[in-house]
Amino acid sequence: MFITPKSPPSPSTLERNSPSRQPRYSAINQANQNINSFEEVQIERNCNIIDLSNNNITDFKGLPNLPELGRLQLDNNPITSFEGSNYMPKLRYLSMMNTPLSRSKYFKIMCLITFGDQLGVINREQIPPKIRELAHKLKDSLLPQLRKGLIMSNLRPFRLANMKKENFVTPTNELFQAASEIIYETPAEKETIKSIIEKVDTPKLSVAGFTILMKTEDPQALLPSAVIRYVKHGIKELREKINNRTDNEELNNSELINKNKKQEKVKETDSLVEVVIEEEEEEIVTVENC
Repeated sequence: MFITPKSPPSPSTLERNSPSRQPRYSAINQANQNINSFEEVQIERNCNIIDLSNNNITDFKGLPNLPELGRLQLDNNPITSFEGSNYMPKLRYLSMMNTPLSRSKYFKIMCLITFGDQLGVINREQIPPKIRELAHKLKDSLLPQLRKGLIMSNLRPFRLANMKKENFVTPTNELFQAASEIIYETPAEKETIKSIIEKVDTPKLSVAGFTILMKTEDPQALLPSAVIRYVKHGIKELREKINNRTDNEELNNSELINKNKKQEKVKETDSLVEVVIEEEEEEIVTVENC
């Protein structure tokens, strides 16, 4: 029995099956699939785009380290923490709109700390330099807490929260120290201050703020902390203006007094000279009469 030998594969077949011809990147688009975790999704290491919007994902458990991932879209998921997250060196675009986690006013800071400061866009917004600066200062001490599932709930005083258990956690001394060096104003606080500046002159605002600060046991219950800081700054400026004005008035008064004293001394001298001259004249007259 004669067997015809198999012909060697053609060059075109070898080229199609060679590693160099394999797709360089892979993408995942599984929105609206009722997915509960990243563990349910098969993600290749060369994946550079993931869209798992409108699912039931609550954290980042099961998300592998993806060195090529550039875009991560997780809108409309009940995500409450960064637990299980990894550093993504090429991640530039992150969208987590309409998630419980994204409602935090420190959301962007936590994203930068968790995924890296190479992020350029978070929830369709560019990242301001001030946010990057804050993330850099807090990264070393806050990153381990974020990956445990805690989130930053307040800056001053500094607080961590566990959203799954709905309770607060006492931060470490290291975190307290890092946070104590930071003054952060949210966009809402900045808009409040801006509107006040536009409507009210600084002295009037300072007087009103001073009245509130003096009569209220807890001013922060009535005003945002940023407004209170602005009022205190206004009071300081007003005090400096008053002190400068008082100093100038005292200086002017002192100069005026010295001037008056000099004038009085001149008058006294003039009158003394007149008396001496008169006495001399009388003596002369007396001598002549003699």
